[in-house]
Amino acid sequence: MSTLFDLTQTLKTLIKEKNYSDAYKLLNENLQNFSLEQIRSDKFFSYQVIYLYIKTNMHQSIFDFINEYDISLESRTFAILLNQLQKSFKENRRSFPDVINNFCDLVSVNQLDTSKRTYESTKNGRKKTIKLASDKENWFMAKANALYELKDYSKCIEVCNLALESIEDFSSSNDIWLSRKIALSKYALGNNEEAIDIYLKLLNKKNEWFIQYDIAVIYKDMGYIEESFKYAIQAINSFGKLESKVKLIQFLADLLQDLNENELSFKHYSLARIIRIQNQWSITESLSNKLKQFEYPEITIEKLPELKKELFAYWNSFKIEDNQPSSNERLHGRIDKIMHINERGMDGFIKTNNSKNLYFNLPATSDLLNVLKEGSAVSFEIYYDKAKNKEKAVNIKNENK
Repeated sequence: MSTLFDLTQTLKTLIKEKNYSDAYKLLNENLQNFSLEQIRSDKFFSYQVIYLYIKTNMHQSIFDFINEYDISLESRTFAILLNQLQKSFKENRRSFPDVINNFCDLVSVNQLDTSKRTYESTKNGRKKTIKLASDKENWFMAKANALYELKDYSKCIEVCNLALESIEDFSSSNDIWLSRKIALSKYALGNNEEAIDIYLKLLNKKNEWFIQYDIAVIYKDMGYIEESFKYAIQAINSFGKLESKVKLIQFLADLLQDLNENELSFKHYSLARIIRIQNQWSITESLSNKLKQFEYPEITIEKLPELKKELFAYWNSFKIEDNQPSSNERLHGRIDKIMHINERGMDGFIKTNNSKNLYFNLPATSDLLNVLKEGSAVSFEIYYDKAKNKEKAVNIKNENK
């Protein structure tokens, strides 16, 4: 190629035709014909080269090219290439968080555009203006997700907090997503109470099933099986496709097994299995092993309607009536009586400010065992035990200052 412009245009044509092998061959044969300064100063050529490496999954070559020729990406060019990189991973159903993380480091987030682009969407004859996230918001989303996948939880929390402080108007509830990433990172770092606090605040903003599911997982890990079950049931009863909740269904089966509800546990495992078969998803080894523990007859796919009807009725039986306290309402009271403190934990009764006595129990792993005593001021939530037809205090916090 006589000029860099000619090479750029030919590369563009070959890439558009998806003739990546010829494009790559052409690039290698001609790259050495141009000086470092020519390549570094031609942003259109740099874009085509990096785009080619993205389309051919040559991730290291992206950074080698940028470093060798000292390429500085303009903010809009970076944003377009980041989008193409994420799109490529999604199409290939593969995740390379290290690549996304390093690619984000090629620019300063402060130089990225904060304006939102819009487009018109028509549904049922009605037009609606959709706002897309700004380049800056997309950077934060990509960076936070990459750091979380890389298990750099402290840095993930830092980036999420910076995003929440820097952006006033988020798109597509991305502020909820970032707060959830903070909670998940706190949980991964062992800060369970902090994670729960964040999640409960999120529920007041967006009552989504996956947030309730996350809370249930943390409570189970803390040893609060009944509290975990409460939120898991809320999650299964909340809006969302049943197929999307297949992991939640298996989680409910685990909880029911912990609660010695073996037949119900088996039916939940069976439902998870049938959903996977219907969607041509693989049956996990964990699920197969769980089902082998039971001696009940196998539930076939033909019995799915009957199974779903039974389990929907079971889940609906736990729905809280309107006249009962909100699941997220915090009440106050004092420890009235401690019945037991032993290797299993602590239990007893809390007297509420309106003189109502509520049973409570704490697992042996709770830090509150060394803090609470009779007369201690506490705050809590109310959980309604449908099976026992009783209320109990859960998510207890020490309020003594």
